[in-house]
Amino acid sequence: AYDSMWGGTEKLAQAIARGAANAGIVVKVFKMGATPNSTVAAELFTASGFLAGSSTLNCSMLPNMGSLLIYLKGLGAKGKKAAAFGTFGWGGGAQKDMEELLAKSCFDAVEPGFNCKWTPQKAELEAAEKYGYDFALKLKVE
Repeated sequence: AYDSMWGGTEKLAQAIARGAANAGIVVKVFKMGATPNSTVAAELFTASGFLAGSSTLNCSMLPNMGSLLIYLKGLGAKGKKAAAFGTFGWGGGAQKDMEELLAKSCFDAVEPGFNCKWTPQKAELEAAEKYGYDFALKLKVE
Protein backbone atom coordinates (compact mmCIF):
# COMPACT_ATOMS: atom_id res chain seq x y z
CA ALA A 1 0.00 0.00 0.00
CA TYR A 2 1.36 3.43 -0.84
CA ASP A 3 0.55 7.05 -1.47
CA SER A 4 2.58 9.41 -3.62
CA MET A 5 2.71 13.17 -3.88
CA TRP A 6 4.62 13.72 -7.14
CA GLY A 7 4.84 10.17 -8.52
CA GLY A 8 8.24 9.14 -7.15
CA THR A 9 6.89 6.83 -4.47
CA GLU A 10 4.48 5.37 -7.02
CA LYS A 11 7.46 4.48 -9.24
CA LEU A 12 9.15 2.82 -6.26
CA ALA A 13 5.95 0.87 -5.47
CA GLN A 14 5.80 -0.43 -9.04
CA ALA A 15 9.48 -1.42 -9.04
CA ILE A 16 9.23 -3.15 -5.65
CA ALA A 17 6.09 -5.00 -6.76
CA ARG A 18 7.80 -6.10 -9.96
CA GLY A 19 10.74 -7.46 -7.98
CA ALA A 20 8.51 -9.32 -5.52
CA ALA A 21 6.49 -10.83 -8.37
CA ASN A 22 9.74 -11.97 -10.03
CA ALA A 23 10.44 -13.91 -6.82
CA GLY A 24 7.27 -15.89 -7.44
CA ILE A 25 4.76 -14.45 -5.00
CA VAL A 26 1.35 -12.92 -5.62
CA VAL A 27 1.57 -9.16 -5.25
CA LYS A 28 -1.32 -6.76 -4.73
CA VAL A 29 -0.67 -3.03 -4.95
CA PHE A 30 -3.03 -0.49 -3.40
CA LYS A 31 -2.86 3.25 -3.91
CA MET A 32 -4.30 4.83 -0.82
CA GLY A 33 -6.78 7.59 -1.45
CA ALA A 34 -8.32 5.33 -4.10
CA THR A 35 -8.54 2.27 -1.81
CA PRO A 36 -10.51 2.00 1.45
CA ASN A 37 -8.48 1.10 4.54
CA SER A 38 -10.77 -1.89 5.10
CA THR A 39 -9.80 -3.37 1.71
CA VAL A 40 -6.11 -3.41 2.66
CA ALA A 41 -6.93 -4.78 6.12
CA ALA A 42 -8.98 -7.62 4.63
CA GLU A 43 -6.09 -8.57 2.32
CA LEU A 44 -3.74 -8.74 5.29
CA PHE A 45 -5.58 -11.74 6.71
CA THR A 46 -4.09 -13.97 4.01
CA ALA A 47 -0.93 -12.00 3.21
CA SER A 48 2.53 -13.05 4.34
CA GLY A 49 3.93 -9.55 4.29
CA PHE A 50 3.14 -5.89 3.92
CA LEU A 51 5.03 -2.92 2.51
CA ALA A 52 3.95 0.63 3.31
CA GLY A 53 5.10 3.48 1.08
CA SER A 54 4.80 7.22 1.30
CA SER A 55 6.37 10.44 0.19
CA THR A 56 7.48 12.69 3.02
CA LEU A 57 5.26 15.66 3.79
CA ASN A 58 6.02 17.99 6.70
CA CYS A 59 8.60 15.50 8.07
CA SER A 60 6.12 12.62 8.15
CA MET A 61 4.03 10.37 5.92
CA LEU A 62 1.16 11.47 3.72
CA PRO A 63 -2.23 11.61 5.50
CA ASN A 64 -3.73 8.64 3.61
CA MET A 65 -0.88 6.39 4.77
CA GLY A 66 -1.16 7.67 8.32
CA SER A 67 -4.86 6.85 8.27
CA LEU A 68 -4.20 3.32 7.02
CA LEU A 69 -1.44 2.57 9.52
CA ILE A 70 -3.50 3.87 12.46
CA TYR A 71 -6.39 1.70 11.23
CA LEU A 72 -4.10 -1.35 11.03
CA LYS A 73 -2.66 -0.64 14.47
CA GLY A 74 -5.96 -1.58 16.02
CA LEU A 75 -6.08 -4.92 14.20
CA GLY A 76 -2.74 -6.36 15.28
CA ALA A 77 -0.96 -8.11 12.41
CA LYS A 78 1.17 -10.37 14.60
CA GLY A 79 3.73 -12.49 12.81
CA LYS A 80 3.56 -10.77 9.43
CA LYS A 81 6.67 -9.22 7.95
CA ALA A 82 6.57 -5.56 7.07
CA ALA A 83 8.77 -2.71 5.91
CA ALA A 84 8.44 0.87 4.73
CA PHE A 85 9.59 2.66 1.59
CA GLY A 86 9.28 6.05 0.00
CA THR A 87 10.79 9.26 -1.23
CA PHE A 88 11.82 12.45 0.51
CA GLY A 89 13.07 15.91 -0.36
CA TRP A 90 14.96 17.73 2.34
CA GLY A 91 14.66 16.10 5.72
CA GLY A 92 12.72 12.86 5.32
CA GLY A 93 10.70 11.38 8.14
CA ALA A 94 7.96 9.34 6.49
CA GLN A 95 9.87 6.06 6.58
CA LYS A 96 10.78 6.39 10.27
CA ASP A 97 7.19 7.23 11.22
CA MET A 98 5.78 4.35 9.15
CA GLU A 99 8.27 1.90 10.70
CA GLU A 100 7.23 3.02 14.18
CA LEU A 101 3.54 2.47 13.42
CA LEU A 102 4.25 -0.91 11.80
CA ALA A 103 6.09 -2.02 14.95
CA LYS A 104 3.23 -0.79 17.15
CA SER A 105 0.83 -2.83 14.99
CA CYS A 106 2.63 -6.06 15.92
CA PHE A 107 4.20 -6.48 12.47
CA ASP A 108 7.60 -8.10 12.49
CA ALA A 109 9.53 -5.13 11.13
CA VAL A 110 11.90 -6.87 8.75
CA GLU A 111 14.78 -4.55 8.18
CA PRO A 112 15.44 -1.01 7.19
CA GLY A 113 13.11 -0.09 4.40
CA PHE A 114 13.95 1.52 1.11
CA ASN A 115 13.92 5.20 0.25
CA CYS A 116 15.49 7.69 -2.08
CA LYS A 117 15.79 11.42 -2.38
CA TRP A 118 13.53 13.16 -4.89
CA THR A 119 12.38 11.22 -7.96
CA PRO A 120 13.96 7.77 -8.31
CA GLN A 121 16.32 7.39 -11.25
CA LYS A 122 17.14 4.22 -13.17
CA ALA A 123 19.70 2.92 -10.65
CA GLU A 124 17.35 3.57 -7.73
CA LEU A 125 14.46 1.82 -9.49
CA GLU A 126 16.69 -1.19 -10.14
CA ALA A 127 17.68 -1.19 -6.46
CA ALA A 128 13.99 -0.96 -5.49
CA GLU A 129 13.19 -3.95 -7.70
CA LYS A 130 15.95 -5.93 -5.99
CA TYR A 131 14.61 -4.81 -2.60
CA GLY A 132 11.17 -6.19 -3.53
CA TYR A 133 12.71 -9.46 -4.73
CA ASP A 134 14.73 -9.86 -1.51
CA PHE A 135 11.72 -9.01 0.66
CA ALA A 136 9.62 -11.63 -1.15
CA LEU A 137 12.29 -14.30 -0.63
CA LYS A 138 12.10 -13.69 3.12
CA LEU A 139 8.36 -14.34 2.96
CA LYS A 140 8.83 -17.61 1.11
CA VAL A 141 11.28 -18.95 3.71
CA GLU A 142 8.62 -19.25 6.39
